[in-house]
Amino acid sequence: MEIVSIGKIVNTRGLKGEVKCIFYSDFIEERFKKNNKVFVFNEDNVKTYLTVKSYKINKDILYAFFEEIDHIDKATKLKNREIFIDTKTLQNLKEDEFYYFQLLNLSVIYKSKEVGIISEVFSNGKHDLIRVSKDEKSFLCPFIDHYIENIDLEKNQIVLKDLGGLYENWYINFISWFLW
Repeated sequence: MEIVSIGKIVNTRGLKGEVKCIFYSDFIEERFKKNNKVFVFNEDNVKTYLTVKSYKINKDILYAFFEEIDHIDKATKLKNREIFIDTKTLQNLKEDEFYYFQLLNLSVIYKSKEVGIISEVFSNGKHDLIRVSKDEKSFLCPFIDHYIENIDLEKNQIVLKDLGGLYENWYINFISWFLW
C-alpha cells in the first residue's frame, strides 16, 4: 500500500480534543469530509485510524475533531504527527496536473544538465513553487508553464526552460533579499 501525507498535526486547541493542522492537500473538503478515515503513526510506529468528525479552516490553518479523540490528553499525543491517506483514495487528475508528492525528488534538468532535485513543493498563494536543491544550495522556481518545459514521471525528471536569473543568480538574489 502506498500512502501520502495530507497534513500535519501541529498543536491542540481547547480541552475537547480539537487539533490544529497544517495541510498539504488542495482537496480539503474531500479529505476531511465527515466520516472519512485518515491515519497517523503513533509513537510505536503503529498505524492509528482516525474518523473525521468535523473541521474548519481559519487563515490557512485547519482545525479538526476526530471521533476517536475526545480530550486534550489524547490530542496531545498526536502533536507533530503527519496525517496520511492511502493513494488509492486519491482522485484522478487531468493530464498535466500533479500531486505534490509526485514531484518530490524528481531530477531537475536545465540546459541539458541536472541542476538538482525537487526537495519541496508549496504554494505562495498565487501559484505553486518548487525548491530545487543540490548539495547544500537551493533555489525557488515558480511552477508555471513559463518555466516548465516537460514533466516525465516515468523518467523521474522535470525539464525547466527560460529561467533567466532564477538559477544563475540564485545566490546573489538570496543575499540581496536577505539584506533588504
